[in-house]
Formats: sequence, structure tokens, C-alpha cells
Amino acid sequence: TRVPTAVLEYTFVHSHGNPLHLIELCRHLVAEQVVFVLNGECRFSSPSSKTAVEQSKFELQSDMLSYPRVLIQNARSRLDHLPPSEQMITKIASVMPRVFCLWQLLSVVNGTHRGRSSSPNAS
Repeated sequence: TRVPTAVLEYTFVHSHGNPLHLIELCRHLVAEQVVFVLNGECRFSSPSSKTAVEQSKFELQSDMLSYPRVLIQNARSRLDHLPPSEQMITKIASVMPRVFCLWQLLSVVNGTHRGRSSSPNAS
């Protein structure tokens, strides 16, 4: 199947290498009529759907595109089954930058954070 570069980039960025996420993102794009497949070729449903995909390369906050509900439900279900302490760590980690040091997360969880900058030895 031929797939537009914008769709490949979009699904690559938002799946984070997770095959389940990749499959669900593709299904979601078809279900939401952003793209369709005809004779082995993936095509945009309209010029506005192409624009939405191109502009949503790094964010899923457009009128046309959202995160697949099945992935959100799956994540919520998994979180609901965690012990309370692990739920709290997950909630804290969810509002931290994408890349952070373990000591930063632990300092927040343990209540020892004091506005540190970038290392545990910062004054």
C-alpha cells in the first residue's frame, strides 16, 4: 500500500514505536474519514484532512484529529488497576517533561523538591 509521507510521519511520531498504537492510529484515521484506501493506495479524503495531518505532526489538538479512544480507554484501564502509590507516580510523571531524571520524579513523589534546576547537587 502506498501511503502519503505526511501520514507516515504522523503515525510514526504519535505511535512512539508501539505497534498497537500504530495500528490504532491508522484505523482511527480511516474511521474518522481523514484518509481512505483505494486500489492499494492511501489517500486523503479532502485537502483539509491533508492539512490537518500535516499540521498535527507533533500535536493531536485539532478539530479533525484526536487520539484514538481505544488507546485512551486501554491506558485508563491499566492505570485504574495500579496500586495507589503507582497511580500517583504515573500522574506526577504525566505532567513532567518528556525527558526527565529519576531523581526529579522521586523528589516530587517524596515531597523533597525545592525548585531544583538540573541536578541533585544544584543549590
